[in-house]
Amino acid sequence: MPKTLADLLSGVSVYHLIGDPATPISALVYDSRRVTPGSLFVAIRGQHSDGHNFIPQAIAAGAAAVVVDQRYWHGAVSAEVPVVVVADSRVALAPLAAAFYEYPGQQLTTIGITGTKGKSTTTDLTAQLLAAAGRTVGMISTVDFQIGTRRWPNDTRQSTPEAPEVQALLREMVVAGCDTAVIEATSHALSPRWGRLVGCAFAVAVMLNIGHEHLDFHGTFEQYRADKAQLFALLAERHGPTWAIVNADDPHHGTFLAAAPSQTMRLRYALHAPADVQGQIVYSGPASSRMRVHSPWGEIEVNRAASRTFQCR
Repeated sequence: MPKTLADLLSGVSVYHLIGDPATPISALVYDSRRVTPGSLFVAIRGQHSDGHNFIPQAIAAGAAAVVVDQRYWHGAVSAEVPVVVVADSRVALAPLAAAFYEYPGQQLTTIGITGTKGKSTTTDLTAQLLAAAGRTVGMISTVDFQIGTRRWPNDTRQSTPEAPEVQALLREMVVAGCDTAVIEATSHALSPRWGRLVGCAFAVAVMLNIGHEHLDFHGTFEQYRADKAQLFALLAERHGPTWAIVNADDPHHGTFLAAAPSQTMRLRYALHAPADVQGQIVYSGPASSRMRVHSPWGEIEVNRAASRTFQCR
């Protein structure tokens, strides 16, 4: 369906718009080398280069409009194409992408998994278990991407890709008939400084654990924890029931539950602390292990053999 500039700006706080909001938009890019005729070019200042310096090249390549950051754009009032001035163009990228791809997360049961350790493994296991249960699953993780039965390596060099890539993958999942998406949610992607996962409309947020990592980016442990907890705050985007699932054995799990909307259903799991889903290790050895799990839905025993396959009974 053809989109206009106005269509894409519905979720963006616009500081100033110069030009026609009815301008048709055929693509969304943040790399001037990828501009095609009709593109909306989002100029972002990075560590090594500033996209604002490449606006002339983007317009020459056919950009229909540009988004600029008010802190770094010093252009004249008049422009060759419409100019959208925003407070932070990097932050604006995610809502623009969600609108451009028509909010595919709302059409999926979107599950986000965050934590300091075990995100990739848990994301993969969750996708496998859901597929075994009959769901048609897509996955975005540090290691691989998956859409239904198609799976390929994540060669983007980013644990969580930029927002346009995330939203494009979610749209592909919808087109391919997927009903569920499992996304590894990193602290960098969740940080309000980047906000790559804004617009994913998470139905389920899962917290594994929290430790002291990435303080070079987040500054303090408290900020790192708050940025991780953004996954639970993003449950507010969902139109429908949501779940907040946390590891009650981690002393910080309350911060994550507090970040979730009040109407969100909450579920605690643990091996040691009291929890809704209580695991009990019956046996653990190099060749196999056995666990008994008690939950509101009943009791089950899970066995792991040396082949690393799981059996439930």
